[in-house]
Amino acid sequence: MPVYIKTKNQKKSTVMKKLTTLSIALLFSAGAAFAQSNEATATQEVNNSEITIDQAGSSNSADALQTLGNDNMLINIEQQGSGNEAGVTQQYGQWHEAQIDQVGSGNVLDLLQDNTSTLATVSQSGDDNTADIYQRNYRFTFGTYSSSVALTQTGDRNIADIDMDGFGNNSSVTQAGDDNVAAVIQDGDDNSATQRMTSGDDNTITQEQYGSSNASGIETWGDDNTYTSIQDGTGNALFLNARGTGSGFSNGGGNDGNTLIATQDGSSNVIGAGIDGSDNTVTLTQMGNGNIITGGVSRWDAEGLRIVGDGNTATITQMTDGNSAVINVAGNNNTATISQ
Repeated sequence: MPVYIKTKNQKKSTVMKKLTTLSIALLFSAGAAFAQSNEATATQEVNNSEITIDQAGSSNSADALQTLGNDNMLINIEQQGSGNEAGVTQQYGQWHEAQIDQVGSGNVLDLLQDNTSTLATVSQSGDDNTADIYQRNYRFTFGTYSSSVALTQTGDRNIADIDMDGFGNNSSVTQAGDDNVAAVIQDGDDNSATQRMTSGDDNTITQEQYGSSNASGIETWGDDNTYTSIQDGTGNALFLNARGTGSGFSNGGGNDGNTLIATQDGSSNVIGAGIDGSDNTVTLTQMGNGNIITGGVSRWDAEGLRIVGDGNTATITQMTDGNSAVINVAGNNNTATISQ
């Protein structure tokens, strides 16, 4: 059970401990000659596991804990800059892995991996980004991981909150820009969520999935967008590309102030959406089984609902089974409503 703690530019560079049961707290505080004052604490109470902490800069802190489990846990924390904080806890079961990389100032990570077979890869680059991740998985896979979280935040003051509880759930969130907020809640089995916010500011995305085999993909590009998606049931799917790239419609120079709200309750529902323009509002509601609002099935496909222009409003409501709806709006200040 090796534990490595390294603080660069200090003579005490590497510490390695091998014990059957290990509980340690290591603190490196540099003197005036190094002006660093980084802190690292590692507590290890399981066998055949590893903790590595590497910090360069000043006033960074890292806390790693492996406890109440069997074996095969891995924590790797790398921090460069000042005032970054990383807290990682791995508990119960086995086959947990956390790869953490923070570069900048004032970035904060809190990660809890519970039960078995979880993988988390987190990268935060910039200032004052925050990540809060809870990952619990009940599907044991020997030598690998059946549940994964991939989070990348580049910019300043971005926030990501990911909560996963079930069997084999996976989540991928990428945010580039400033002041973006992403939230993912997965409760059930085999859910998959993908969020990409690129070169956009002040975006807010919220996803909630309950049940089994749900899938959602969201990609935004622009400012002040708000997207809320709630899926409850089995086999639901949502695909949204707000920018329009790869969706088969013109991108029109941006998409500011758009709002999309999609709610699905039932089984085997599908929504495909695309927005390009400013101040568009789309509301989609499906209740029942087998509803569909798209001609395509691939992620980022927007054949079903497509809006190009400014100030458009589209509302679709489907309350029974087997319905199909298509809306295609091009221009400005249009209103389209379908109710089935």
